[in-house]
Amino acid sequence: MGLPRCLAAFTASGANYPEYVNISLVKDDRVEITVRAPVDDRHIGATTKMSLTTDQFRKLCFDVVDNVRRFDGNGDDI
Repeated sequence: MGLPRCLAAFTASGANYPEYVNISLVKDDRVEITVRAPVDDRHIGATTKMSLTTDQFRKLCFDVVDNVRRFDGNGDDI
């Protein structure tokens, strides 16, 4: 399978230039996270990215899942 390879992505709906997040596996076993902000005051939202090792990304995912499990559907700590 070629690189980069998208692992997950989300694009907001309802805008001509929507905000989005993209998580891709890139060369050298790294994971790149790209985030674009929404249009603000008619200015195009900024786009930024960061790169993590696969181990750093794995830890981040475990931390997110662990924290999500602590909330119910209303965002209340359970």
